[in-house]
Amino acid sequence: MKINHPTSRDPVCGMDVIVAESTHSTTWHGSVYHFCSEQCRERFVATPTFYTAPIRTKDLVAIPK
Repeated sequence: MKINHPTSRDPVCGMDVIVAESTHSTTWHGSVYHFCSEQCRERFVATPTFYTAPIRTKDLVAIPK
């Protein structure tokens, strides 16, 4: 039987983190963010808006092949 553990996506690297086992987290604007490592948490804390701002599709530029 598979047990489902609540997870949270690390906003820096995109890894799924099991919330109950998370040792790296921070709260920003009332939301708790969990991270896979202290390095990801430090990057988030340095520039949280970079990782939480909505992506504006009109600003995306295609990468030529």
